[in-house]
Amino acid sequence: MKIENIENNIDNVSNTNFVSIIELIVDAVRTYPLYGLDDTETYFSEVKKLLRLDIDISIESLRGYLEKNTDLNNEEETVWINDSLSSLIEAFELMQLYKISFKEIKNTMEILK
Repeated sequence: MKIENIENNIDNVSNTNFVSIIELIVDAVRTYPLYGLDDTETYFSEVKKLLRLDIDISIESLRGYLEKNTDLNNEEETVWINDSLSSLIEAFELMQLYKISFKEIKNTMEILK
């Protein structure tokens, strides 16, 4: 889903908890250091490659990656990746807090296209 479409249609989401989570995901996509990245599905695919996952992204896999890779080097790309994944972790933390699944969020974003 193009993040511009999400931003343009997010007012159609009535649940403010969903809005907060989706906004964090949009921020994560914008921060990720891949030139021209503007699509959530491409972003999720890139994150899965980065985390070396065949299954869906989880908060545990994100935290594990950051714990292992935070202090390896301070290259600019690593800083932006870590910033992006931190925003995604915040989104997952809100999902846990509000008891909303990642699938529900992805379905809501899909409706916004």
